[in-house]
Amino acid sequence: NGRTNVRVQITDPEGRAAGLGARVALSSTLGTLTPATVTLDGQGTAIAQFTAGSEPGSAHITATSGVLSATVPLTITSGVPVTLTLDAAPTPVITNGTATITATVRDEGGNPVMSSLPVSFTATLGTLDPVSVMTSAGQAATVFTAGMTSGVALIEAQAAGFTTTLPLPVIGPGEPFAITLTADPAATSVNGAPVRITAQVVDAFGDPVSDGIPLQFVTDLGELSAPTALTDDGEAEVTLTPGTQAGDAHISAQAGNVQGSLTVPILAGP
Repeated sequence: NGRTNVRVQITDPEGRAAGLGARVALSSTLGTLTPATVTLDGQGTAIAQFTAGSEPGSAHITATSGVLSATVPLTITSGVPVTLTLDAAPTPVITNGTATITATVRDEGGNPVMSSLPVSFTATLGTLDPVSVMTSAGQAATVFTAGMTSGVALIEAQAAGFTTTLPLPVIGPGEPFAITLTADPAATSVNGAPVRITAQVVDAFGDPVSDGIPLQFVTDLGELSAPTALTDDGEAEVTLTPGTQAGDAHISAQAGNVQGSLTVPILAGP
């Protein structure tokens, strides 16, 4: 039952306005067009209004003037909720920090549903305010405030009979919040010198993390000296040994829910 405008235009082969004053008949396989016949103005254009009916599907709107004819498809959705998703920003969140939680409700065509649909929220490891929100353009937002306990908060939303849950990491002081990888040297060659990979790990306040935190290292090219290394003064190191294949080695290091990545070129020549 929604509405949209349909613009009709006739142009010549050079793209200039043509058909001034021509009458164009409009028809559609679904819904209705008002008016059903339009007259082109001085720019060779005319506007009609399309009104969808109660049936979802693909409407094919056809404009005809003499031997000229053109058809455009238009998708009609029901507006009935079929999906409920959750997003958080920022993520992760620090202890006592806040994040905006947004629930989005969409119909089968991926369009935001009607406004004023109630969405209720619950959370662990923190509080939400407000806990019930009406959608506007298919979205409802609330604010999560983390407590003093780190871990993974579970944010749950319920709307129109649907329930979805979002895991949100809560990071405390001394715990990994960001990982930055560096390589020395920045590049190597096939069967060339090994590369020292250093991971600098800081907490949410920018301070080095505690000693002894394990980092998992992975590469898709070459060989690492170890799959795991422990932090010492906020750093962990491994060595990349290039093999016989040239290309870009994509290296990642992960601690908990935090990951850093780096690309090291392995050149074909010495």
